[in-house]
Amino acid sequence: MLHRISIERDFNESLLDTAQVIILTQSVDGAVRSLNRYGSY
Repeated sequence: MLHRISIERDFNESLLDTAQVIILTQSVDGAVRSLNRYGSY
């Protein structure tokens, strides 16, 4: 089970870093929690 979760996490991180769109997550108060590589240019 942990191996499958690890594979899914790695896939998601790879997808977020290679997508040519800005993808970010925010906290409830609007603070940016994560930003993919494309958004940091």
